[in-house]
Amino acid sequence: MAGFCAACKPADRRPPWQWCEEHVHVDETSPLPGRWRSDASPWVRAVMEDFSDSVVRAAQSAKTQTVMNCACWAISEDPGPAMWVTATKDELRGRGQTMTLP
Repeated sequence: MAGFCAACKPADRRPPWQWCEEHVHVDETSPLPGRWRSDASPWVRAVMEDFSDSVVRAAQSAKTQTVMNCACWAISEDPGPAMWVTATKDELRGRGQTMTLP
């Protein structure tokens, strides 16, 4: 029953950058470790808002962290088929990115 209720919960309608500020933690390999903050790079907010808009289509985004944050948001708030491609097997093992789900 709990799984059904979780599946039926309304989507979080905040912009992805606000969602990421609550749910994304960046590891110590980043110059800004800890909870991800959009005020460190406010120009990504518009990119992330466009990412969540189903009308907008784009070939690429600004930076890896922005796309990773958007992927975390999509997994939680708008799940569907996805594929993450990396250049090496070592990259597949992760960058220390974690996400907490509501």
